Amino acid sequence: MHFHSHCYFSQKKYEKAREAFSTYIDAALATEPTYADALNRIGDCYFNARQFNQAVSYYTQVSNLQASGADYALFQRGYALGLLRKYSEKIDVLRTLVTRYPKSDYADDGVYEIARAQLQLEDERGAIITYEQLLSTYPHSLLARKAALERAMLYRNLGQNDQAIAAYRQTIEKYPATEEAYSALDALQALYVEQGRVDEY
Repeated sequence: MHFHSHCYFSQKKYEKAREAFSTYIDAALATEPTYADALNRIGDCYFNARQFNQAVSYYTQVSNLQASGADYALFQRGYALGLLRKYSEKIDVLRTLVTRYPKSDYADDGVYEIARAQLQLEDERGAIITYEQLLSTYPHSLLARKAALERAMLYRNLGQNDQAIAAYRQTIEKYPATEEAYSALDALQALYVEQGRVDEY
């Protein structure tokens, strides 16, 4: 049963896949390890069909079970809430993910997405703090490079030029020879020129 539904899934036949997973769930015990996985897959089917409210309800069932795959369910639920423009709820759900499963593969993504939701709510200072949390907790994450650069840009937007310069420099030093470092270098140069501080550059 499970095998068939995964086949449908890869063929993007979400409706068929969802029916197959739903049939499995009706017959399965909630204690079976594949049960939570099937709920997540139904959530994915709805998500990929852009039916985000239904996706949220299935991901919520998994995160309530606290079974295997609950960290994925929390991340997907938070992400879907963002797509529904429910940014405060997105932040709450992703904070639960990061608190409950700090070592999860989805935790760094969760922190990054919290900052994105804060920016949607025009909370730039909150986003800076969240980016700093990402940089200190998950410094080796690929998202840390983006967070470093975006934090610098936020300082710049807020007119805090000294903090922006420090943050751009940190991006260059910590993540040399990356796309983010080159962007930081350009921004730093522009900032120095604008401030008449070319000698420091």
